Amino acid sequence: MILNRVMNNGVRQLIRQRIQANLLPRDQTIELWHGPDLWKTCDGCGLAIVPAERMSLLCADDWKVIRLHAACFDIWAEERRVVPTARKD
Repeated sequence: MILNRVMNNGVRQLIRQRIQANLLPRDQTIELWHGPDLWKTCDGCGLAIVPAERMSLLCADDWKVIRLHAACFDIWAEERRVVPTARKD
C-alpha cells in the first residue's frame, strides 16, 4: 500500500512536470477511446501499457495523439486543473 502511494506520488510529479513543460496538454483535448492497448508507451509515466491494462487515447488541439494508463489519465485530469500555465517569455 505504501509502495503504491510512493509510486503514485512519483507519477503525479512526473505528469505535473510534463504539463508544465507542455509535453502533456492542459486543456482542449478530445477523448477518443478508453480500452486495452498493445504495448504502447504511456505519455504520462513513460511505461508500456500492456494489453491487460486500460488505456485512454486523447487528441490534443495540435492533433497530437496522447496515450495514458487509466490511472495516469485520472492523475492528468486532476493535475491539469491545478498546474499553473507555463510562462512564455
